[in-house]
Amino acid sequence: ASITNHTFAICHTPILKVSTQVEVRLKENSSNLIVSGGIFQFIGRPRIDQIIPHRTHTSVNTITVVGVGLSSPLLTMKCQVGGYAAHEGSIITSTMLGCTAGPLLVGENTIRLYWREFPAQ
Repeated sequence: ASITNHTFAICHTPILKVSTQVEVRLKENSSNLIVSGGIFQFIGRPRIDQIIPHRTHTSVNTITVVGVGLSSPLLTMKCQVGGYAAHEGSIITSTMLGCTAGPLLVGENTIRLYWREFPAQ
């Protein structure tokens, strides 16, 4: 089964100020990740294949991004992504994910991102 690639732009959300949890499965292999000294950052421009929103709290939205091919343990990242929200086909850049992280072994081939969205300056 093939996966259709999308090229949606990153969406600016100037009025949001919420905590967002995102589980990301990337199509690209683990070479798109660099792990050093507890700092986890994306290399290149990994694509999101699919996002399935699921509201778990009045201020927390869980988005599951489904893809294939990533051989890496689940990581927990605390990120500040000013005014950004991920949508289907969004491009996640290393700039957006410049953050510290610690390993959290919960599932296979998944990267779980935690970030806060702030009003645009």
